Amino acid sequence: MKRSLNGWLTYIGSISDKAMDLGLSRVKSAGAILDVLKLPSRVITVTGTNGKGSTTWYLGAVLERLGYTVDIYNSPHLLRFNERILIRGHEVADDVLTDAFEKTDEAMRKAGVALTFFEFTTLAALLIFKNDAPDFVILEIGLGGRLDATNAVDSDAGIVVSIGLDHTGILGNTVEDIAYEKSCIYRKNHPAVCSQENPPKTLLENSAVIGAKLLVAGRNFRCGSSGGDPDVTEQLLDAAGGGSDEGTWFFRMEDTDFEDLPLPSFPYMNAAGALACLSAMGIRVTRDAAAEACRSVRLPGRLEVYSEKPRIIFDVSHNPPAVMRLRKHLEKLSAREHFTRVLAVCGMLHDKDYGTVLREMDDLIDVWYLADLTGPRAAKASDLAPELPESSETHLFRDPATAWCAARAAQGESDLLVVFGSFLTVAAVREFLESEESKR
Repeated sequence: MKRSLNGWLTYIGSISDKAMDLGLSRVKSAGAILDVLKLPSRVITVTGTNGKGSTTWYLGAVLERLGYTVDIYNSPHLLRFNERILIRGHEVADDVLTDAFEKTDEAMRKAGVALTFFEFTTLAALLIFKNDAPDFVILEIGLGGRLDATNAVDSDAGIVVSIGLDHTGILGNTVEDIAYEKSCIYRKNHPAVCSQENPPKTLLENSAVIGAKLLVAGRNFRCGSSGGDPDVTEQLLDAAGGGSDEGTWFFRMEDTDFEDLPLPSFPYMNAAGALACLSAMGIRVTRDAAAEACRSVRLPGRLEVYSEKPRIIFDVSHNPPAVMRLRKHLEKLSAREHFTRVLAVCGMLHDKDYGTVLREMDDLIDVWYLADLTGPRAAKASDLAPELPESSETHLFRDPATAWCAARAAQGESDLLVVFGSFLTVAAVREFLESEESKR
C-alpha cells in the first residue's frame, strides 16, 4: 500500500537520528544516483541571514513577467509542506511529491546513507525540478551555505542577501565566519551578488579565491529610496496596514537605470540584489517587469495583516536583525495609528538568541503572551520569561494557539497584536485559525 503525503513526511523525519547534520557527502551520493546535481535549467541559489524569501520570490516574479518558466524551492513552510516547492507559480501536487519521495528513498538505500529530513526533501525537490525542466530554478538555501544540501547543486549564480549573527553554534560566532560560510554558494566564473553594502572582508576574499564574478551593493550597483530608511518605507507600513503607496526607489547598474520603482512590501535592497543578479546573467530586465514584481510580491507571514480592526500582524522574524526591522515598523506604525496597547504572542527556538530578541522588543510591548513550542529545538515559555524585566507583564502558555486565544480575548479595538518569534509560532496560530474556520 502506497504511503500518503503525511505518511511519507513522518517516515522521512524518522530516517536520521539527527534533525540537523550539515554536510554534502550524503546528498552527493544519493543525488548522483538520481542525477539531479546538474539540472537542465539555469539555477540561482539565494542565502542570507534575512531576506532570502523575498529575494527568491522577487526573482521568480520578475522572470515570470519576462516570459520565463520558473520553479522555486523555499523553506520552511507555514501550513503545508507543498508550499516549499513551487512549480511554475503553483504548489506542487501531493502525488508528484509522493512519487519523488519514493524514488529518493530508493536512491538513498542504493547509496547506503541515512538522509536528514532536509536532505531527503531537497533531493526530492530537485528530482521534481529535473522532470519539469523550467527555464530557471531558484533554490533558497536552508542554513548557511557551504554545507547546506542545496549547495551540492551546480548553480549558475548566487546571491548573499544579508549577513548577521544567527545559528552561531553552527556557522560561527562572528559575522566574518558567517560571511565565509554563505559566500561558499558562489561559483567560479559565475555571477556572485552581495545585496548588503560593505560586507565582511571574508566574503570578498573567498569570492576572489573561488574566482566568482562578484557584484556588491553600493559598489557595482546602487539603489535608493525617496522614503529615506531602506528598511522602513511607506509601502512597508502599508503592508502592515493602512496608509498610501507613497515613495519610490531606484536601481542603477551599468547601462540599467530604473527610476521611480514602486516600493515593495519588503526591503528594496533585496529586490536590487535580484535585479543585479539577473543583469549579470545576461537577462534583459525591463522596468515594467521590475515594477510589476514590486507591486505583486507579498510573502506569507512577513508583516502579514490578519486583521485591520483590531490591528493584528503576523511576522516570522526570529533573530535579532529581523526583529530590529520589525521593531522599526511597529514604531512607525504606532506613531501613525496611536494604539492604546501593543500585545505580543511570542514563541521561539532554543538555538536562537531569544534574550536579545525579547529585550529588543520589550519597551514596545505592553503585554507578553509567551508560548511553548514543540520539537527538539523548542524553547519553553518559562525559558523566555526570565529574559524580560520583572516589571514586564508576562503570561505563559503551553502552546501558541492557547496564547493567541488569551491575547485575542484581551485585545481591545484600539490595541495592536503582533504574533512573532518563529515560523513555528505563526504556523501554529494559522493552523488553529484554519481549524476554527473549518468548524463553522
